[in-house]
Amino acid sequence: MTTATARAASRIELRATDEIKQLLTTAAAYTGIDLTSFVLSNVVPVAREIVERKERLIVDAVDYAAALDLLDNPPEPPAALLKAARNHGKGHGIRSDNTGAIEAPQRKAVRLRKG
Repeated sequence: MTTATARAASRIELRATDEIKQLLTTAAAYTGIDLTSFVLSNVVPVAREIVERKERLIVDAVDYAAALDLLDNPPEPPAALLKAARNHGKGHGIRSDNTGAIEAPQRKAVRLRKG
């Protein structure tokens, strides 16, 4: 599906006062484009900027270095977390040794029949 086809297939309805509609229509006429193109050409860049700003994570150099250090040198898990993991696995075939290593049983592959 081309972009032009996608635009034609999607519809957005807006409610505006007669005064705002007239203002937008006049501005569109001054620029030589139709009202839909005028509104989209002015709204889409703003929408892209808002989405990009909200979806981008910006950290300073100190925080970035700290995050990389944690990835390269993760801390030892707390004893309480190891104990919780051992207790959670009881009755599910999960075993752990005294070092805190946890071993889960291998699962057998199951083939489902379409029916």
